[in-house]
Amino acid sequence: ILHIQTGAKDQSYTAQIYNTQGQLVSSESITAGTGTIDVSALGHGMYLIHIININHQIIHIQKLVR
Repeated sequence: ILHIQTGAKDQSYTAQIYNTQGQLVSSESITAGTGTIDVSALGHGMYLIHIININHQIIHIQKLVR
């Protein structure tokens, strides 16, 4: 389980996980400043997590190695 905290409790965000080929493998909504993503179904490897605001702008990118 991956826990995400944005710090902005009054806004909604989307967390999108991409594999190294650029394919979207997971997308979850983040509301009230926190969210969780179950990454147990992802295979071993490197992924990029994009945090996107309601204006569809990427506000943060984080690397995930599983």
